[in-house]
Amino acid sequence: MAQTVWKYQFEIGRDVVVAMPAGAQTLHVGMQDLLTMWAQVDPYQELEVSRRFIVIGTGHMLPEGGSWVYRGTAQDGGFVWHLFEDVLYQGVGAHGY
Repeated sequence: MAQTVWKYQFEIGRDVVVAMPAGAQTLHVGMQDLLTMWAQVDPYQELEVSRRFIVIGTGHMLPEGGSWVYRGTAQDGGFVWHLFEDVLYQGVGAHGY
């Protein structure tokens, strides 16, 4: 099984659904213009799974109705952002990366 690293970028405060190859694993979260998550993926995996994420600032509330799991933190000047994934979100995407 081939493996590589892909990056996914997120806007602050937005609830975003991202199509990722099934089995993708979060490696790191940091800033690269936008909040960015790097994930280990199998680029030949044909099944894509829709995964729901949100970026919030320190002291902000997570939205209700999700089962949010912490994925990483990044600093941007004086701001600190936190990436969470709703691990109970279900969906299979048809989008390519």
